[in-house]
Amino acid sequence: GIETLARWNCMLNFTERIITIDGIDAPMKSHDELQNTRTLYNTYREATEPSSTKEETARAVNILDAKYEKADLPTLVETNSSHLTRDQQDALLKLLQKHEAMFEGTLGAWDGEQIHFDLKPNAMPWRGHPFPVPRIHRETIKKEIKRLCDIGVLEPVEQSEWASPSFVIPKKDGSVRFLTDFRKLNERILRKPYPLPKISDTLQQIDGFTFASAIDLNMGYYHLRLDPATMEICTIVFPWGLYRYK
Repeated sequence: GIETLARWNCMLNFTERIITIDGIDAPMKSHDELQNTRTLYNTYREATEPSSTKEETARAVNILDAKYEKADLPTLVETNSSHLTRDQQDALLKLLQKHEAMFEGTLGAWDGEQIHFDLKPNAMPWRGHPFPVPRIHRETIKKEIKRLCDIGVLEPVEQSEWASPSFVIPKKDGSVRFLTDFRKLNERILRKPYPLPKISDTLQQIDGFTFASAIDLNMGYYHLRLDPATMEICTIVFPWGLYRYK
């Protein structure tokens, strides 16, 4: 055992319960925990991801609140680039200002093919009941729905065989996060799996650069346009009416 541990450059830290193998840290697990396949996979995944990419991986999977106002580029650079020299900060600001239209805080539109969802054979429409809306939140929700209609995300409809309930989660600043419960619709959609790469693997494959920046797409999925048939099945319901995603 000792010869094998030395050959693989292993260190056992029982105080912190960490095993280090050739510079890679992994938490010690009990025998019972290691019988679970998911635990084994998660332990391997966490251990083999370099610390340099863990922060960006966590950032990428976190759902950020949309920003609807125009970005203040000089302030943005000043408050987020303290690690750069003054000349580098000036160059970064010049680059961002060259593409200032990208930071207007408005909704863009994907100019490719419209999105289409195929339903499973014999799938029947589903119409759910609207979630109750507390009176104190009603005007805030209606205001948010109007905003989404104004920017082309939603449109009101008179009737539909489909209706998925929607709701909002109030945020500390008084605004709301808009959510739709599409679980019943998802059960009826024909799946077409695509082998998406792991974020950590993609980050590790990037090389040949001096600086790396992450830019979030504002209201990302709202940029994709639905075809008429998919708009119909993406109808949502509130106590006062129906709307559908565009």
